[in-house]
Amino acid sequence: MDFIKQEDFVKEEEEYEPGIPSHVPPFPWNDEDTKSTMIFRDFGGLPIEPATSVVIALRTLIRFDELIVPFERKINHSDDGLRDWRENHKKAVDLNIVGLPGYPQLRTCHQGISTWNDKAWENRYSYLVEQRRKIIDKRLTQIGIKKPMRERFFRQEPEHPRRAILAHDSSGRLRSIKLRCDWWQPVNVLLRRLARQFPGRSDEIFYKFWNPSPGLRCEDGIDELRFVNPRRT
Repeated sequence: MDFIKQEDFVKEEEEYEPGIPSHVPPFPWNDEDTKSTMIFRDFGGLPIEPATSVVIALRTLIRFDELIVPFERKINHSDDGLRDWRENHKKAVDLNIVGLPGYPQLRTCHQGISTWNDKAWENRYSYLVEQRRKIIDKRLTQIGIKKPMRERFFRQEPEHPRRAILAHDSSGRLRSIKLRCDWWQPVNVLLRRLARQFPGRSDEIFYKFWNPSPGLRCEDGIDELRFVNPRRT
């Protein structure tokens, strides 16, 4: 039985080791900020393709929740917050508090002159937000959630405009993603709300979503699954 458990989710080895600051940074920065830099580096499992296995997709989704949810709170759900954090990230790199990732390319060099690529932060964050949405929608479809319920999963009310979070439309143009107000909430919080529409089947909804082996029964091990049991979230 191949369950998604927290202990199964082993983070990849860091591509770089953060430096040790010689003094307290003269700007807001802590361990949570250092963890948030993981958003702006390469990690496996992307992009999500039709052939991507359920296990890889769910593990990627777990990682998104561990990074994106606290980061959204940190930047106060705003473009200005993202840009302010970006400036602090630059300072942290300059002071060797964190390393500069190889991808995405946050800094470019032309004719010996190094400059920051400000759009790289917005592009990377937009990409991960859209990938997370696609994983969730695909998984809800796989477990039989109908389109009207999927469309209400993040609630109907729109998020206030976020011009820094963009995606390519069908014509290839970059446009603001039409985010719903709860798009950033942890998946289990959203699943709990969805489960209320299925009286007596709430555990089953969690189990189906996080269990990559659809042939298993709910009672076959739901208490073993860190990310399935709603009583543990």
